[in-house]
Amino acid sequence: MRLSGFLLAAGCLLTVPALAADPIKIIGVLELSGAGASVGTAYKNGLEMAAEEINKSGGVLGRKLDVRFYDTQTNPGVARGQMQKALDENPLVLVGPTYSGSVRAAMPIAQKAEIPEFTGGAAAQLTELGNPYIFRTLGSQRNSVPKVVNYLAEQVHARTVGVIYANTDLGKGGRDVFLQSAKDKGMEVLLDLSSEQGQADFASDVLKFKSAGLDAIFLSIHEEEVARFLKEGQRQGLKTPIFGEQTLLNPIVLQLAGDAGVGAKGYIPLTGDAPVPTLQDLSSRFAVKFGYTPDHNGFQGYIVGYVIRTVLKKTGKIDPKLFAETLHGLTITAEEEPGVLLTTTWDKNGDINRAGFLAVVEKDNTLRVEKILPRAGE
Repeated sequence: MRLSGFLLAAGCLLTVPALAADPIKIIGVLELSGAGASVGTAYKNGLEMAAEEINKSGGVLGRKLDVRFYDTQTNPGVARGQMQKALDENPLVLVGPTYSGSVRAAMPIAQKAEIPEFTGGAAAQLTELGNPYIFRTLGSQRNSVPKVVNYLAEQVHARTVGVIYANTDLGKGGRDVFLQSAKDKGMEVLLDLSSEQGQADFASDVLKFKSAGLDAIFLSIHEEEVARFLKEGQRQGLKTPIFGEQTLLNPIVLQLAGDAGVGAKGYIPLTGDAPVPTLQDLSSRFAVKFGYTPDHNGFQGYIVGYVIRTVLKKTGKIDPKLFAETLHGLTITAEEEPGVLLTTTWDKNGDINRAGFLAVVEKDNTLRVEKILPRAGE
């Protein structure tokens, strides 16, 4: 009896290191097919790249990162179901979706489970709904769109402007912030056109812009539609300067639009064309590994891996609620953790404060960064 009891106790002790070495589950719920496949796949690749590097260096707290993915099919209803499946695996954190409409549909499930969720969705309202478990990896349109409007007012001296937006959370969110910001700057919005995600024909829209005599056009539409708009604009000889955000300056847009995008300008949060060594280095390594230049989504996915490592080092334990509490108000510097690429702060709502860039599409179909926009308060 005593011997068996001793062996039983010894067996229990022997299981402790094995349990301590269990991998840390990171579940991505991303757009891996459908209209957002290029976006979600880039995010996935960036996260996998970071996890691979972290695991090769010994993992975190003696554990490896176990990264798995579910496909939203770029469909909010599917995203909600996939989020529940992801939660059934008891992850430490969730990553995605990146399309704002899917985030809105799936976010309440993660919130109820009290699991931190990173998202690349830019729609302003995502972090204004009182969810303490949502964290951005991309700046809110509430912060980025006014930077474009400021440029229009101060550098272009635009007085009359027009906007075309997608009938999605991203499109409508960008449009709403643009209209208010333009009004604040004394601009007159002469055209305010809606479009559909997946829209193939922009001939009538371009004709309206061409006939309006505007000083500038702002695009708040998705990547493939941006390329179609630019190509139609080139076909019709549209000369009005075109501005936008990251969807306008995405590498896939430059590839699809060809020289139709030359001269377009806008705000971009992360790019290997910026004069920042950490961004340039990752862009080069990502291109070697995956065979294409990363867009801002690839950078975001990579950053998430190192944010997770930094927070876990600070907390010293695998605890989702403590993870969320620790990330609120946290600043991670690029000196402290080069994997975050740029010094970033997450506020009480999960919004980020990070430097960004104003860029223009050059004749060789590359981006030239015209101006580095520092972090707020710097």
